[in-house]
Amino acid sequence: MGTPALIDAQSAQIIDLLNNLRAWAYSHADGINIANNGSATSGSVPTLTVDNTSGFAVGGSQTGFFAAASSSALTAGTAFSATTGLSKIAVIVLDMSGTAALKNVYGTEAATGAQVSPTDAEITTSLGHPSWARLADVLVTIASATSGTYVVDHDVRNTTAGVTSADLAGTEAAFSVGGTSIPVNRS
Repeated sequence: MGTPALIDAQSAQIIDLLNNLRAWAYSHADGINIANNGSATSGSVPTLTVDNTSGFAVGGSQTGFFAAASSSALTAGTAFSATTGLSKIAVIVLDMSGTAALKNVYGTEAATGAQVSPTDAEITTSLGHPSWARLADVLVTIASATSGTYVVDHDVRNTTAGVTSADLAGTEAAFSVGGTSIPVNRS
């Protein structure tokens, strides 16, 4: 049995892990933090204004440092359909298709607490290309036609869809712990 059987039995996990590592290596940003700096709501339309620290970016035509900036006004979202009880998530990304730039993609509005982030596929479609790195999600909650709250979440950055945190088994005994056994070809 040994190593070839362990690799064969875990091939789907290994392929997912390698694909996700490739995706991360192709497009990621490190050290770039986002802070709210006067985001505003006007006529039920949220507009993000953020500061960012400098950091390192890899992706698209970019490899190098991304400079710190303050008061970057990003594209306004669509108007909320009501003035209370609704939220949406705006994903802030570093667009690396040309000159690196901060951009945002809004998710669909929902009752506060039921909002979801745009998927990676939705972000790619919105930007028109896959050369971007997620920096933060911003929870936007409307309080009135002229006010809202903006909460920045960095826990989502530098992630790749489907990455598993489970370690691969290094021995047959470790692999068999969950009741799965290594198929044995005794032909």
